[in-house]
Amino acid sequence: MAPKFQIVLAQDTFYRSAFEEGYSSSILKGKLIFAPSSPMKVNGINLCFRGKLFLNTGIQPTHRSIFQYRWAFYQNSRSTSFEAKEHVYEFELPLPAELPESVDADYARIQYSLRATVETPLFASNLRTDKVVNIRQHVDTFMSVRYNTHIESTWKDMVDYEVILPSHEYSPGDTIPITFKHHIRDNSYKLVSIWAGLGENTVYTSVIGSSTETNTVQKWLRTDYIKICSDTSYMTLIVPKSVRNIHYDGATQYVQVSHTISIRIDVELNGEIKQIRVIMPIRIVRDTLSTGEVTQYDPLPIYEKVRFDCPPAYLSYISNCNESPPQYLPSFSRMNIGV
Repeated sequence: MAPKFQIVLAQDTFYRSAFEEGYSSSILKGKLIFAPSSPMKVNGINLCFRGKLFLNTGIQPTHRSIFQYRWAFYQNSRSTSFEAKEHVYEFELPLPAELPESVDADYARIQYSLRATVETPLFASNLRTDKVVNIRQHVDTFMSVRYNTHIESTWKDMVDYEVILPSHEYSPGDTIPITFKHHIRDNSYKLVSIWAGLGENTVYTSVIGSSTETNTVQKWLRTDYIKICSDTSYMTLIVPKSVRNIHYDGATQYVQVSHTISIRIDVELNGEIKQIRVIMPIRIVRDTLSTGEVTQYDPLPIYEKVRFDCPPAYLSYISNCNESPPQYLPSFSRMNIGV
């Protein structure tokens, strides 16, 4: 029977405010459980919490450590025999507030994880276990003001219109209902149709020597189109279910992922089509935690603007034993912590 070796956490997801400084109130706390099925010789038992940046936006991919903290629960150059019973090592770590949030995009990832290792003598296999930790950005009420879910305006003093969303936050698989209301002031104008699209905009930033390189990728995830037959119209956009087809919102100095609902209203005057355009930022958020396995990414294609028949242009916002083992001594390393 294989030995039991696992990491148990009090929680594996932490939310932080954009205004926190120094060390946040979040504490990574848990225990490492090691239970050999028979007496086992051990040279060391270690645990490491680390944050890593994976960025693949050019010829040379970037793999960078952005944070690291290590516990040495047991270390001895001479192996010690551990009894076939449960050995438990508790640990905790206050998380720095300036750690960038966990982000997953097509060509970049910021990932945090715990890795525990049992070091064995030369001719035996080491034991290893991993646990993903998620750090999320909490959207405060003050910050959520930028997400306007009700737009009311007048176009050229001829058309009064409203666009209404029930919320500014959605999860993969959700349906986004859109309500459109209008009133014609001048009967020479006629509203013909409405087009709506859910778009994803990702900005990748990498430092090459003394210069900074930025790549932007924009794509439409869902679209819908209806003809206007009454003063109130309804349409829906369905958020893709698979996280391979959509990514959660996130903002760090290395990668920014954002989403918008774009609306185009076609207005006819004397046989000529005019257009009213509306852009409403929304957030794609998690409803369940992902497993967070590290994957390899294809090189980022050269971005070229493509003119579509219907969607409006995006705006790009551009701004890394037999006897009990002795007490462990923690070692600490912090490297290139991003904001």
